[in-house]
Amino acid sequence: MAADGPGLDADSGVTMLQGELARLAAENARLRAAAAQAAASASVQALRAGAQGHEVYVLRKQMQIMHRSLVWRLTLPLRIAVDILRGAPPTGSAEAVKVRRAVSVLRRQGV
Repeated sequence: MAADGPGLDADSGVTMLQGELARLAAENARLRAAAAQAAASASVQALRAGAQGHEVYVLRKQMQIMHRSLVWRLTLPLRIAVDILRGAPPTGSAEAVKVRRAVSVLRRQGV
């Protein structure tokens, strides 16, 4: 056996390289498994995000339908009155803002 370096012969060098190759193969397998798990997790997250996006869309459509309904429009004065009695800010509708301003003017005038 010829020496390839100080204290190393060819057989021990091959054995060392085979050990390193086995270690790298195990590390490669571990990293591939981790990458596959991360990809699966990302897929699940994308599905959840898509489902949540669809749920938001459906809820917004339901609110649009409700806000356009006759009952919603007929109960607007009642909702405004309740907001005023509670001292809450207006409901956000233009009518509520106008009524709230009118009530505050009346209060300032002592009525």
